[in-house]
Amino acid sequence: MRRDESYLLDMLLRSRDALRFAKEAEPLGLGENTMAQFAVLHALQIVGEAAGGVSEEARSANPGIPWVEIVGMRHRIVHDYGRVNMEVVRQVLERDLPALILQLEDLVPPDDEA
Repeated sequence: MRRDESYLLDMLLRSRDALRFAKEAEPLGLGENTMAQFAVLHALQIVGEAAGGVSEEARSANPGIPWVEIVGMRHRIVHDYGRVNMEVVRQVLERDLPALILQLEDLVPPDDEA
């Protein structure tokens, strides 16, 4: 598998994980479940790390993916972890991640999805 495909697959799988972890946090909700918060944040961290590894060529070919914002969220989680706003994370989970997953599903060959 080529390098970009590997990173895109990581982004897809970890995005799905983040949504699943948040859903499994119910009925308490993500704000009350520290373990789910850590799981979601770690999955989002990996999404951002993988996005940072995608080549400029692949990024340019997919301008609809918010590369800078995805990598920026990873930096915020890693370097400013004490001030991560879980309301912003919730909005990302509800609004941004489903759209990102759809975009990534178009880029990752179905045989590679696990």
